[in-house]
Amino acid sequence: MRQELEGLKSLAHDYEGGGGSSGKWQMSEFLQFGKMNQDAIQSCPVTWQCVQHFGLDHSFGEVFVSTLKPYASLKIHTGETGMNLICHFGLDIPDGDLEMVVDGTGVTWQENQGIIFNDAFPHFSYNNTDQDRAVLLIEHWNPEVLPEVRPLLHRFTHMFAHQLDASTKKLHNIEGNFEYKQMWVEKLKEVVQCRKQYVLS
Repeated sequence: MRQELEGLKSLAHDYEGGGGSSGKWQMSEFLQFGKMNQDAIQSCPVTWQCVQHFGLDHSFGEVFVSTLKPYASLKIHTGETGMNLICHFGLDIPDGDLEMVVDGTGVTWQENQGIIFNDAFPHFSYNNTDQDRAVLLIEHWNPEVLPEVRPLLHRFTHMFAHQLDASTKKLHNIEGNFEYKQMWVEKLKEVVQCRKQYVLS
């Protein structure tokens, strides 16, 4: 999978949005709002196979390798709707001074481990090392959004997300939803096991 990660660098481009700035935060997407990037999928079949363990809704959200360049920092930013959860799965994490801060709480990435958070809360990241930090970012529905209303909300937010009031986003907090978080933990374990099969590739 490290070889696959190297191959993705040629497909990387600046992330448009969030708290990034030119050249500091880059993405190589597999899936973006229903559109699959066949070049990335063909270049990284093992990575894409592992991602399938999450049971993704391919019509929603994004899956991409997020690269934070050396000595880069991102401004505080939030997601647009609070309808989703974000997983950062550590791919290439250098030693040193780097972390993500979500709603005032700092957390450090680890290779082959996942961090799950609600991006409706203010968050930012920094990488004060001389190496790239790469994570696989996977977006998933917030469990508080009922399945029967997801298609309608999906269409609505793509049309009107910029009009939503950021002050209401904390209503979507899932703190205490142990059952759903445990499901994510189990999914992460599957991804870890999948990746370990190819760790020497």
